[in-house]
Amino acid sequence: MAVNKKKNPTKKDLIRTINALGMEVQLVRMEVENAKKVQDMYIHFKKDEKEFLEWMKKELKIDDKADDNDSEKTEDK
Repeated sequence: MAVNKKKNPTKKDLIRTINALGMEVQLVRMEVENAKKVQDMYIHFKKDEKEFLEWMKKELKIDDKADDNDSEKTEDK
């Protein structure tokens, strides 16, 4: 009885796949940047910049002052 062994991908196949994934990530990044640009242009077009920023601060609960306490040391476990 013959056993079919699955062929492992070669280094060339892995490099090709990794390059293809990198290109796809770059395309997604470009699409996100384009969507952000369109959103910014729409907000500017509607002249809602101040109202939008106020709404966003309220929704995300962002304070105007920075609340960074990074100077405290953390305890080791």
